[in-house]
Amino acid sequence: MNSLVSEIGLILILATFLAFIARRLKQPMILGYIIAGMIIGPLGLKLVIDMDTITTLSELGIAFLLFIVGLEIDVRKLRNLGLIALVAGIGQVVFTFIITYFVVNLLGFSQIHTLYIAIALTLSSTIIIVKLLSDKNEMNALHGRIALGILLVQDFVAVIALAALAKSSITWTTVGVNVALGIAFFAIAIIIGMFILKYVFNPIASSPELLFLGAVSTCFLFAMISEKIGLSIAIGGFLAGICLAPLPYNLEIVSRIKSLRDFFATIFFVTLGMQIVIPYGVNIWFPVFLFSIFVIIGNPLIVLILMSVMGFKARPSFLTGISIAQISEFSLILMALGVSTGMIPQVIMSIIALVAVITFTVSSYMITYDEQLYRLFQKIIKPFEKLAIRKLHFEHMPGEIKYHIILCGCNRVGRGVIESAQKLKKNVLVIDFNPEVVHKLAKEKLHALYGDVGDVEIVERIIKHKPELIISTVPDAADNYLLLQQVKKKHKKVKMILTANNIHEALDLYEEGADYVLLPHQLGRDHIALILREKTKNITKLDQERARHIERIKKRKIEGMN
Repeated sequence: MNSLVSEIGLILILATFLAFIARRLKQPMILGYIIAGMIIGPLGLKLVIDMDTITTLSELGIAFLLFIVGLEIDVRKLRNLGLIALVAGIGQVVFTFIITYFVVNLLGFSQIHTLYIAIALTLSSTIIIVKLLSDKNEMNALHGRIALGILLVQDFVAVIALAALAKSSITWTTVGVNVALGIAFFAIAIIIGMFILKYVFNPIASSPELLFLGAVSTCFLFAMISEKIGLSIAIGGFLAGICLAPLPYNLEIVSRIKSLRDFFATIFFVTLGMQIVIPYGVNIWFPVFLFSIFVIIGNPLIVLILMSVMGFKARPSFLTGISIAQISEFSLILMALGVSTGMIPQVIMSIIALVAVITFTVSSYMITYDEQLYRLFQKIIKPFEKLAIRKLHFEHMPGEIKYHIILCGCNRVGRGVIESAQKLKKNVLVIDFNPEVVHKLAKEKLHALYGDVGDVEIVERIIKHKPELIISTVPDAADNYLLLQQVKKKHKKVKMILTANNIHEALDLYEEGADYVLLPHQLGRDHIALILREKTKNITKLDQERARHIERIKKRKIEGMN
């Protein structure tokens, strides 16, 4: 017992230290966990002996990890792009798998090993993509939504693959039975989540402890059922999350489960690092390099071609492709399953784990600097638009109208601009990178265009309208500089109000010629100052302002805005 406590303590201490280093270097913390495993495992200092117990704990980590992934999946986010995301997702999975299978087979791997590797290289990381796109506030952008759609398709494929390969022997019969079981289990989970679980959880939702225990119990229940019918507990955990996702308090469940998830998931990724071995006399670096290059370059290229054929512009196609340039946590889980069933040797597990380390690192930088990469390769990427077999229109601009105001970004401030312009009888054209916003504005009979001020084509369209005023509520400094420079170069008389994140950006924009710069963090302060100055002289005015504010909030609630 003391040995186990010491080994778990050692795992957590080293994992914490290396995760801190990874974070300081702006890398995914998963890398720190895997490297910790490599250090204390057979490849390094060989400090952990009780691998059976550690492996059991890591399996729980898989279940909780996928439980959270399932909980955070909201299919409703794909309302307007469901079909497009579905086609892009299926196309990416099919073409990536076929190409990868062919390439891996040429390297001399056996058929079953090729199958495992091809599936592993086809999937992308939900955790990394969602985290980085959320940090950049791009989950609602067109490329963010399509990337989410591709991830949903991949997650479904991963569940089916885990179900199909759950046995230690693979035949057409076992694969068919397992796939059927997986699909049936998936369908039952969705039905239970939509129609039954709310009656179970509503009575206990008021108690945080019972809500937590109910969620954990659901996870274990599905894991037990999954194991009983011959599937992996990972599938059970994922489907339990899918089952609970429709509940109105799923975010509270996520917040309470995350700490438990993080503990077990850390052990899982450290265990993966322990399983990396480099056999003497075997050259694994060539396949590691080749597979990494394919994932980093090949996957984005496949998505770029698919989306170009469907009629998307170069920018969203490129940004979507960039976002999936890594393998998935599902890939590592699949490999761990293959090793445990004896279907693949430890060396293949090591190859995929090293590919994960490389692609996690490189893709993190690619997503972080995707705009700079797009501008760097823009001339090479633009010709892909000629592959389009149809045109996609995310705009509502009926007739030839003189637009007095161009509004870039319809957030809270943007809504205020629209309301004020309507009172002044000024025509407004809204440009937003969220297609749902464009769709909603079109329903309100407002003129809107999907686009991004960082796209030169969109800027050129803005200039052609010769507006009196351009307002950008987009806080991206590079996009605002581009917009300001391009517009002022051709129409110096146009007044421009832009947005900055801090005083340094604000001063830079003023130096470039901006007429006024908004600092969002100062708006609240200025509004409070105005209320104190104007309303407290006569206390009844504050009551009137309160009533007007409540009416505005209610109106926004009806419109479905935050």
